[in-house]
Amino acid sequence: MSRQYSILVPVLVGVLVMSPLTAAGVGLLPGSFDDASQAMTASNATGVTSCRTIDEPGRYELTTDITNGSTDACIRITADDVVFDGNGHVIDGVNATEGSGITTPLVSRLRSNVTVANVTVTNWQFGVEYKAFESGRIENVTVTDSKWSISLSKASITVANSTVSNSSWAGIQVTGSAYGTDYHTRLVGNELTNNRQGVRLLMDDESSVVVEGNTLRANDDGLWVNNADNLTVSGNAFTANTDGIHVYSTNQKWADDCQDPPLAQAAVHRNAFVDNREYAVNNDADMTLNATWNYWGTSDGPSSAADADAPFVDPVTDEPADGSGGAVSEGPHDGVSNVHFDDALGENPLTSA
Repeated sequence: MSRQYSILVPVLVGVLVMSPLTAAGVGLLPGSFDDASQAMTASNATGVTSCRTIDEPGRYELTTDITNGSTDACIRITADDVVFDGNGHVIDGVNATEGSGITTPLVSRLRSNVTVANVTVTNWQFGVEYKAFESGRIENVTVTDSKWSISLSKASITVANSTVSNSSWAGIQVTGSAYGTDYHTRLVGNELTNNRQGVRLLMDDESSVVVEGNTLRANDDGLWVNNADNLTVSGNAFTANTDGIHVYSTNQKWADDCQDPPLAQAAVHRNAFVDNREYAVNNDADMTLNATWNYWGTSDGPSSAADADAPFVDPVTDEPADGSGGAVSEGPHDGVSNVHFDDALGENPLTSA
């Protein structure tokens, strides 16, 4: 039986402070939408009534719904220093296989300081796209019934307090692009429901992603990640997905002649895994995933995936995953998990007082 603990805040804070992303300062949350747009007040905003290109800095406000917009792109933002406020209106596409609702197309340099907020985007191939950005924000946005609902290519963007559902591919996708050497992306306080993959990360070696305080519910994969290094996953609720987290690979390969696979540079702490159907954490990578101090859905900790070698033991502490909570995967050694799950939390950190 893995050792179970109630939440010990001083110890937990210490764990988070020691993560490589926090030490690098990545954990600081940028200003809110209101802070970012103080200089662009409603009194000098430009009204938007139809699909158009925004090629000058300033504040733009959608004043009506746009229905059956262009199959190419509806709102194209080519300038820096832009706030696009949807005022709660809808940008509706023709179908979910063509075009972009809101796009920031590639130019010959990194872009900066574009905020998209308070808008519903539905029925596009790409709901909201950011390409090659060194700063920007998406906040209070709803994207539904699209293929890639929010797509970030080499973009140091914060996506906050947004709702994404019914994506045929990915709710939020983060990947590389043609410009820039790295990106540092934050996904904070979002709700991702009924997508093929709630969050899909294709990370570059020198980039980082923070996934914090999100709800990922009823997706095939709540979080799917390729190249899982410089990744922090904390305070999220993974509920009723097929797999809560599916790690496809890491950027460092484990050689067959090594005694044990090393820990990946990824920190998965203080999350709640509840009622995920196959795995809470499924690690297909060549390194061990550091997933201590999580709640696995029951007070007695994680279970092991159905296998003749079960229960699997923790690769660091040798404690068995013999609880009744969500399942962890087996590593390259028979009967040994490739998920470092011990110590586990005996209470849900997201609902406990």
